Amino acid sequence: MTCSPLSRRTVRVARFLIVTLIVGGVATGIVMPAKASKPVVEGKVRTLASLARRGWLRSVQTPMASEMVGFDWAGRMPGTIEVRVEDAKGWTDWSTIDGFPAEGPDSTSKEAHNRTSAGPVWIGHGVRQVQVRVADGDLGDLRLHAIHTGSTGSSGPAQAHAAVSQPGIISRAQWGADESWRSYASGCNGSPDYADGVRYAIVHHTDNSNSYSASDSASIVRGIYYFHTHTNGWCDIGYNFLVDAYGQVFEGRWGGITSAVIGAHAGGFNTNSTGVAVIGNFQSTALPGPAYGALRGLLAWKLGYHHVNANSVIQVVAGDFNGSKYPAGTTISVPTISAHRDVDETDCPGDVAYGELGQLRVDVQHDIEAAAWNKPAVVRSNVWFLRRSMTPGPADITFVYGDPGDLKIMCDWNGDGVRTPGVYRNGVFFLRNSNTSGPADVVFPFGQAGDIPVCGDWDGDHVETVGVVRDQVTRTVVAVTAAKMWYLRNRNSAGPADGTFAYGNVGDRPFVGDWDGNSFPTPGVRRGYTWYLRNSNSGGIANGTFNYGDSSDTPIPGNWNDDPYDTLGITRGGAWFIRDANASGNADFVFPYGNSGDVPLIWR
Repeated sequence: MTCSPLSRRTVRVARFLIVTLIVGGVATGIVMPAKASKPVVEGKVRTLASLARRGWLRSVQTPMASEMVGFDWAGRMPGTIEVRVEDAKGWTDWSTIDGFPAEGPDSTSKEAHNRTSAGPVWIGHGVRQVQVRVADGDLGDLRLHAIHTGSTGSSGPAQAHAAVSQPGIISRAQWGADESWRSYASGCNGSPDYADGVRYAIVHHTDNSNSYSASDSASIVRGIYYFHTHTNGWCDIGYNFLVDAYGQVFEGRWGGITSAVIGAHAGGFNTNSTGVAVIGNFQSTALPGPAYGALRGLLAWKLGYHHVNANSVIQVVAGDFNGSKYPAGTTISVPTISAHRDVDETDCPGDVAYGELGQLRVDVQHDIEAAAWNKPAVVRSNVWFLRRSMTPGPADITFVYGDPGDLKIMCDWNGDGVRTPGVYRNGVFFLRNSNTSGPADVVFPFGQAGDIPVCGDWDGDHVETVGVVRDQVTRTVVAVTAAKMWYLRNRNSAGPADGTFAYGNVGDRPFVGDWDGNSFPTPGVRRGYTWYLRNSNSGGIANGTFNYGDSSDTPIPGNWNDDPYDTLGITRGGAWFIRDANASGNADFVFPYGNSGDVPLIWR
């Protein structure tokens, strides 16, 4: 499988170079797919036997032309069913479907019911004839559920961003979810339950046939949703996300893809986890490359968003569930990317896929860390040139935004993990939430003409907000004082400052960075070629002082490597000089990007 980590960029040199490079690129955009009509999904149930033991066999005509079938039986006990269908070539090979009590809601959940289900499994288009046999278990009140998944409409990603951030996710509306089903089962009111956060991910496979096309995937998701709500009696599809063999990612349980929605995918361990199911069976088959890549990208975004180290081990407490490996109340250690079999009595997500999770943890954590690395951007007049690596080369993204005389900044204004443009004009901020040309998404006044704009996540809510820095001279009858005043706001809207303090002298060049690696940006100023960094948003003395660069250089500190710290950077002409430590010394690596006179910025 060719899913190696992103290569670490850098050619390191210990001296300053002066190089000029003209950047260029082609502006790109995303065209959303046309909204498809909602498919009609229906299902019918047929009782097969009051008791079916190992070896039981029956030929069955489905109640209607079907694309998926599933089974359920009384009680919370495991069983294995085999099914095959008759097509134009005769009977297909047998497909095995395991039913484990392990997959489902916690026993104390409103979704819990005293039945066990197996499936649903994809059987093809318009199937009527199936054969069913019991391979294991004593299955009382065995029922077949035939599902017609509706016509497959167009489905495209709901959203996509540059770099390692939110992947394209096919929304519930796009794959055809009937939202009334969230209130179908007894006790379900259509509202999700939320945990206080996401701490880990649990990987599943759907135990479905691997013989499906990319255009079948939305139908499969609809069928699983129908089965979970109409057969299992759950309040929604059990998984938070689903990934198919072709790299498509589907939104699962309703409630918000960035939220800590409690699913019904791993009994006793649904709270604080996000469940991702790969469509298919990976007991003896490796994850296809596109599926692995999509799973990797999804987990890097989701776990990164919730500040989870993907290659770590945490302690969790088992909930009440009779299919769990652990009694309720037991504290266990689990990887932050776990398999379903790590917590419940099941072989999910299959032996081969289970063996791939070690590399997946490494890859996902690498992507999370790489997403935190800053990348270079320059603005020339009002044209923005963004590059996705700290290397020479043409711009990857080019667009027009603002006026030539505006002050330019970049921050993550909406908390989606991507820094996008903002301009400051005569005391008014104009913020845009995508790296494309177009009007501002948010406009508001803050500060006054002559202020210098800054931005950062001052309060730790994952959204970066604005601030301004002002040279302020105060005269009294006793003395004249001059200071650099900082005014920080915790919302991107008009209103008073949430934090105000003095730091630096009049004439210093202000900037912000996370100097101590605690995820909170704090002030810095440069006076001549001396840098003064402070580790709190308050007045006081510098926590670090050192010399770097020349007084005429433009300071551009950022996160340039694998550690959590922001460190020094400057631009001179068209060259960037990056240092991996907050200390005096030579540049650790140098690369050309932009022209003399460009405004340098950083993004991620």
